[in-house]
Amino acid sequence: MLTGERVDVLISADGPRIEGLKFVLPECADDDALTGCLALLAARFSYSDADALSRIDAPIEQRLA
Repeated sequence: MLTGERVDVLISADGPRIEGLKFVLPECADDDALTGCLALLAARFSYSDADALSRIDAPIEQRLA
């Protein structure tokens, strides 16, 4: 849950990802998939170490993280 945080949410073909305070979600026809992506990004935003994630060099590892 993001209580008290202001984030922007965008829809893009290259989502899901987080860019600072911007959540980029994929284009989904399914509401459940979109909700799942939003929940994933909210958890990453709340519990991940942004500095550690930014040091990952391999593109595949970045997407998995």
